[in-house]
Amino acid sequence: MANEMKARMLWKDLPQELVSQVEGVLGGAVVKAQSQSEGFSPGSADRIEAANGRRVFVKAVPRSRNEGAYDLHRREIEVMQLSSF
Repeated sequence: MANEMKARMLWKDLPQELVSQVEGVLGGAVVKAQSQSEGFSPGSADRIEAANGRRVFVKAVPRSRNEGAYDLHRREIEVMQLSSF
C-alpha cells in the first residue's frame, strides 16, 4: 500500500482538460511526453515537447491525491521565480 501511494502519476493519466491547458500555453499540441518516475511527490513530472518544438517540464498533482504535494508544487514555483537562472 505504501508503494502505491508513492507511485507517480503519468502524463497519460492527467485529465484531458489539463493537457489542453498545457497545449494552450505551449501554442501547440503535445507530440512527446516522457514521464519521470523518480521524485518525492505522487503527482506527474513530465518532459514535454510540443509540435512547434517548444520543450518544457510539467509537474501536476490533484489536491485529492495529496494536498501536501499540491502545496509543495506551489512553493516550488515561488522559489523558481525568485531564482536567477
